[in-house]
Amino acid sequence: MKLYHIIIVVVALFIAGCGTEPEWPSDTPQCTLYWVSYLSGPPNIWAMDFPDGFPRQVTFFPEGCGRWGFDFSPDGAIVFGGKENSQWNVFRIDEEGAEPVRLTDNPQFDGEPAISPDGGILCFMTKRWFFSTYDAELALIGANGGDVTRLTTWEGADDSPVWSPDGSRIAFVRENLYGRYTIMLVDPDSPDSAVELTSLSDDAYDPCWMPDGSMIVCVMTVNGIRDIWKIPLDGGSAVNLTKSDWSDESPTISSDGSMIAHQIYHDGRWDIAITPIDGSVTRFLTDDEYEDISPSWSPDGNWVFWIRRLSGNREVYCAPANGLDEPFRVTNSPGDDIRVRCR
Repeated sequence: MKLYHIIIVVVALFIAGCGTEPEWPSDTPQCTLYWVSYLSGPPNIWAMDFPDGFPRQVTFFPEGCGRWGFDFSPDGAIVFGGKENSQWNVFRIDEEGAEPVRLTDNPQFDGEPAISPDGGILCFMTKRWFFSTYDAELALIGANGGDVTRLTTWEGADDSPVWSPDGSRIAFVRENLYGRYTIMLVDPDSPDSAVELTSLSDDAYDPCWMPDGSMIVCVMTVNGIRDIWKIPLDGGSAVNLTKSDWSDESPTISSDGSMIAHQIYHDGRWDIAITPIDGSVTRFLTDDEYEDISPSWSPDGNWVFWIRRLSGNREVYCAPANGLDEPFRVTNSPGDDIRVRCR
């Protein structure tokens, strides 16, 4: 296994050194970038330190991991869904280079883990109680493993859990009885408390929390148009932030809560845009012939990273959020790169 690791790293560094290196401006990102790459065959998690690091492979799952996302613990651990012996379970790596620790053991499917703000509990999607092939529930487990507690019961799919900043609630996406998607809220200490947040929408998904926990930002489809909305949790009215005839998806909020980066579909392709939380003018960060999707902020809110499709291959790109510099290519590999995140 050690020899396999060495070969993969050497090959990765060789490929990373090929092609044109980006000419970074003086104000470079100050963060560690993580993403999932198919460079070594199956998907695995990779990382790179900015501004002067090199791509490195973090996980080495022969059957793949991270395809449905990963999350970070306050103590530096990474949690993710990984496939081992043809089964998907939840794993934890306490530090890069350490052996993954399997937290669940389920013959069906466990994945999409989201860790609580205090780092003590994982919420994840599971099919261990499935009613049908497409059924999924949410469950809880300690951050270091232990007993699994069922959080939702639904004859359909519950997925995409996101903790509130104070850890008191979890937002998630539910496929309702009409085959539509709605956003739910649940108290992790009270499974019976689940309530629907987006009943007036045809479809709602991609929930994310404002840093102060006062509202949810999400995608809602109203009259056939997908826009980014903000929903106050104090009983106020939902507000359409993007208000366009185009489709808007994948919202992510800057650390200070002032800006939303998202993908926007126009002229037959996806681009990256930034919309202020007050709903004022949307500004395009990209506007070219490429497909740009899945934005993610740097921790300081000065940079946006995303995935760009180039000649059928997906790579990681970034640009200053102020739009004053052209996009920079971060990865350059023959395998797709997806699921970009920073910390």
